[in-house]
Amino acid sequence: MDFGAWLRGDRRTLATELLRVPLLPAAVVYGSVASGRRALSKWGCRRPRRWPVPVISVGNLVVGGTGKTPCVQRIAELVLELGMRPLVVSRGYGAKVATSGLDEEGESLRRELPAVRCAQGSDRWQAAHAHPDFVDPQTVVILDDGAQRVGDARDVEVLLFDAERPLGSGWPLPAGALREWPLGVAADLCLITRGEALGGPEHERVRNRVSRFGPAFFARHSPTKLLWSHEPPQSLAGKRVHLASGIARPDAFRRTVEGLGAQVVSEDRFEDHATWPESRVASVLARSSGVDLVLSTGKDEPKLRHLAGRYAWDCLSVRLDIEPDGDALLRSLLNRHLGGRLRGA
Repeated sequence: MDFGAWLRGDRRTLATELLRVPLLPAAVVYGSVASGRRALSKWGCRRPRRWPVPVISVGNLVVGGTGKTPCVQRIAELVLELGMRPLVVSRGYGAKVATSGLDEEGESLRRELPAVRCAQGSDRWQAAHAHPDFVDPQTVVILDDGAQRVGDARDVEVLLFDAERPLGSGWPLPAGALREWPLGVAADLCLITRGEALGGPEHERVRNRVSRFGPAFFARHSPTKLLWSHEPPQSLAGKRVHLASGIARPDAFRRTVEGLGAQVVSEDRFEDHATWPESRVASVLARSSGVDLVLSTGKDEPKLRHLAGRYAWDCLSVRLDIEPDGDALLRSLLNRHLGGRLRGA
């Protein structure tokens, strides 16, 4: 059983729901503690720590798989357009890439936007303050996965929701995927990702459900390029491919590739933030015999870069495209809090 899919409630049956029952008391305690911290901060009992620079928080209520990294990239692009310096601060959950010391998400950001700086560490406050760019008056902190860091003040709050399971199974960890009870949660902007497969009525039902947390807009992950061959994503049309990825939502990756006209012949799905030892690479190559291409994600690419040009293997990069009204609101929020002027806002 896919543990992540079970947490999110992707395929709910009587058997999967019965598995949650022994964990419900722990889930109630976990969710209540997390929500209590938010309530204390909201009521002024626990004053949030103020950063000396503007802070934009990007996060979610559900564990994994909403596409935070492309969202962070989009915000960083707009911060750069304002003439300021984005410093992305994250915990750094994944395996470190030897050349940079960052995890794959941080290295992916630097690949797409070389001007972005990253600070990673279990204590994000300390990691940010230790970065040499932190003292720059033009610095703007983008707090990656910051929704539950209620002890840190932020100027703009962005929350992401997966269109198919906006609140997962409805239960907090460990019985579900929620990081806290959603009561009292509010954001300046809510982005609903991966809604392409939803029909019109379902589309609006999800939007209405998410809009209780703040202004809600859809956003899609659009393929941009094949990173090693530099071919456009449309070049995958008609090709027989084997997918190999270590991400939270491999189903979404498969739908994207199939939407480009490729035929997915076989697939290897590894755990999120997977490492790629040579034994795993050899296993993938053995299973992919007879296909035109092995394809991985842009998130996996930093750990696979040594394979570029050695095999018929490539990585697909994506970007976040927000529907126009949502993108305009994001620009307006950044203009208001960063004191600049973005074109089109």
